[in-house]
Amino acid sequence: MFMTRARLGLIVALTCLLACAACSNVEPRLVQPTLVYYDTPVETSPLSVYIRPAGPAERPLSALYLPFLVREDMEHPRTIGLEVTRTFWQTWLSQAVFPTQVFDESTLFYGREDALNMARRAGADLLVSGEVSHYFNGGTRSDTSVSLRADIYDVASGQLLWSLAQAGRMEHQLDADFILAKRTTRMPESPMQAVIQRISAEMGVLVSDWSKAGESLPPPVRPVGPSPAAAPQAAAAPAAPDQTAEAQTAAGASLVPPAATAREADLPPLSPPAKY
Repeated sequence: MFMTRARLGLIVALTCLLACAACSNVEPRLVQPTLVYYDTPVETSPLSVYIRPAGPAERPLSALYLPFLVREDMEHPRTIGLEVTRTFWQTWLSQAVFPTQVFDESTLFYGREDALNMARRAGADLLVSGEVSHYFNGGTRSDTSVSLRADIYDVASGQLLWSLAQAGRMEHQLDADFILAKRTTRMPESPMQAVIQRISAEMGVLVSDWSKAGESLPPPVRPVGPSPAAAPQAAAAPAAPDQTAEAQTAAGASLVPPAATAREADLPPLSPPAKY
């Protein structure tokens, strides 16, 4: 009776191992425990949306990206800012968040007005910038964590349209031994890149819905009636004395009505990510 149960258990175990052998994450072995590979997941905090537009974009938009500023005291902040922004930009490119997206890697230090002026000279509708408040790259042998915030400005008016923040981490896990199998974790070649891609992708979904809503708007309807040559034309109303041509142009080119849910000065600083 005991031998029958033992044989039955052995048959069930071998059947499970053979079934697992068909999976790419399992490496069956006869002498040593079977290896079961486990891909380390990326853990993220809830996405914080401090400011967002009230309505969709009114037309397809172009965006200029500038390197994120690194606020934490660390070595090589310029390189870190470039790498973070490059991954962020490439992720939004793959998501087609905006029809036109350009990354200017030559500008490293800038103020808000300087950045807006650069975007105006480049002919961009939006300015995408941000900051990295926490950065720890543990590679494949330790934990990796990062916290960042992305800000999107309307270049014509200088209004802050979007402000989003999120933190993420990838935890290094030790192997776990079982009776018939051994679980071993697999880390990506660049854990930091994987974490930034996850954060930027979650932000990109939200911004993309807003941006692409403007692409689906119907074109303006032209009035039906007599031609302008046959109809008398009304004289244009004079502009207000205190409104210059430059101010009129900026006001007419604004992409969305003012609808910030918080002031930029009220944005809380990002803190290093806790264990989620």
